[in-house]
Amino acid sequence: MGPDFVMELPKRRRMMKFSELSLEERGLPPVATERKVAESEGGDTPTTGDDKDGKKEDGKKEEEGFCETKVFKFDDIEREVYIWTPDDYDAKSSEKYAAIYELDGQTALSVNLSSKYDNSYQVWNVSEHVRSMMAETDNKAIIVAINTTDNRTSDLFPDITGADNKEKRGREFANFICDTIMLYIQENYNVYTDAEHTAIAGSSLGGLESLYAAIEHSDKFGTAGVLSPSLWAAEEETWKAYFDSKKNSSGLPFLYFYSGNYGRDGGCFVEPVYNAMIDGGYPKDKLVFNKNEKGEHFVPYWRNVYPEFLEAMFTHKVSALECGVKVTYEDRTPPDDITPETSVDTSRENDTRPESITNYIFYDNSETKWDKVYAYWWGGEDIVKNKITGEEYGGPWPGELMEQIEGTDIYRVAVPVGPDGFIFSSGVTDEEVLNGTIAYQTVDLPFNSDVRSGQIYKIDMSKEPKAGRGVEKTKYRYPEGTWTDYYGNE
Repeated sequence: MGPDFVMELPKRRRMMKFSELSLEERGLPPVATERKVAESEGGDTPTTGDDKDGKKEDGKKEEEGFCETKVFKFDDIEREVYIWTPDDYDAKSSEKYAAIYELDGQTALSVNLSSKYDNSYQVWNVSEHVRSMMAETDNKAIIVAINTTDNRTSDLFPDITGADNKEKRGREFANFICDTIMLYIQENYNVYTDAEHTAIAGSSLGGLESLYAAIEHSDKFGTAGVLSPSLWAAEEETWKAYFDSKKNSSGLPFLYFYSGNYGRDGGCFVEPVYNAMIDGGYPKDKLVFNKNEKGEHFVPYWRNVYPEFLEAMFTHKVSALECGVKVTYEDRTPPDDITPETSVDTSRENDTRPESITNYIFYDNSETKWDKVYAYWWGGEDIVKNKITGEEYGGPWPGELMEQIEGTDIYRVAVPVGPDGFIFSSGVTDEEVLNGTIAYQTVDLPFNSDVRSGQIYKIDMSKEPKAGRGVEKTKYRYPEGTWTDYYGNE
C-alpha cells in the first residue's frame, strides 16, 4: 500500500447533534443532482449511464470531483448510493483505486449542498478528507456512500446470535452491500477487488453495522471504521461469545474504533467489548482505539477523526495511537437514561386520573410564552403510534402542533407510543433558522411513553438557554426542566 502519513486533525468542537433523520427532516437538500432508478428488485444491477470507458451520463462534475447517484433495491425499497470519484479518476488507467463504503451516506458528502448551509456543521466532508490524503500521499480512493435513511434501525441492526430476525436485518443488509452494491462498483469502476484496498465505515448504528459487516465479510473488507458504535445492541456476554466464535478466522480486518464520552457517546458499552476482544484473542495488531473523554454523539467528532481512519485503512496502524492496548475511561459518569423500573411506577395500576389526562403529554407555557408549542419525537420503534387512535404518528421537524387547553397556558398532545427521544419547541423550522429567525426548544429529552403518559413538562427558566453554533446560532436550547404528573386545572 501507499506510504505512511500523518494528517493534522482539526480542532474538536461541540456542535450540532446527529440524529436518526433523513436529509429533508434535517433541512438538508439532496446530495446528488440526478438519479436513475432500477426497475428490478434488489440484487440486480440498476439502470446506469456509466460504463467502464469513463463515460458518465448522470451526475455532475464538481471542482472537488465527480458525484453521481445510483439506485438499488433492498427489501423492495429504493436505496440511493452516491458514488464520488476524484478529479484525476481515470477509468482506463492501469492504476486502480481503493474503495471506501460509507454507511449513512446521506451525511458523508458535501458536494452539491446549498451554499446557505454551513457544511462543517452538517456533514462528514469525506471527499475533502480523501482529496487531502491524495494530495499528500500516493493513496487513491473512491467513495461509495450508501443512504441508509429508510429502515435504518432495522438495516443497520445485526442479530449477532445468528438467529433469523425480521426486525434485525443487519446480516441481510451486509450481504446486500457485498453481493449487489460492491459487485456493481467492481464491475463498473476502476477499483481493486481485494479486501486490502476495500474498507467500510460508519457511526452509531452505522458503526455497529460496519463492525459486523467487516468481520462477517473479511474476504471483502480489510478495514472498518467503527465510530461511536451502538454496541448496546447486545449484552457484553453475547459480544464475547460472538468474538470467541470468530477468533480462529483467517484474515480478520483491521478495526479502527473511536468513542467519545463514557455516558453520552456510549463509551460505557464500547470499552468492555473492545477490551474483551483483546482478552479473547482478536489480533492486537489489528485493533486500535481513539478515546475522546469529552466527545459527543455528533457528526463533527466523527469527521474530525476521519483522517485517522484513512491512515488506518492504508497503513493498518495509526501513528498517534498504539494498537492492541486496553482502554479505560477516567470519567465514568453513566448514561443519563430514564430508568422507569426504579424511578416511576410504569404500570400506572393505581392511577385514577381520566383518559383525558393519561392519554396525553402536557407542556407548561406559562413562563416561556411561545406563540405556538410543538412536540417532536424520534428513535425507538420503526413505527410510532398514537396512543388514542393506534395510527402511525409523527412527522418531520418541528413535529406535531400541540393543542392549547382553553383558558390556560397548558398545551397537550396525544401520547406517542414507541419513540425514545422528545423535544418541545416554539415550532420554528430549520429553513427559518437559516434565515435568522429566533427559535427556542428543550434539549433532547429521553422518553418512555409508559412513564410520560399524563405528565407535564416545565422548563427551568432560571437556567439560561444556550445558543447553537454555525447555522444554528439563532436556535436556543433550555438545558433543564422537570416532568411531573398532571392533574388538570388546579
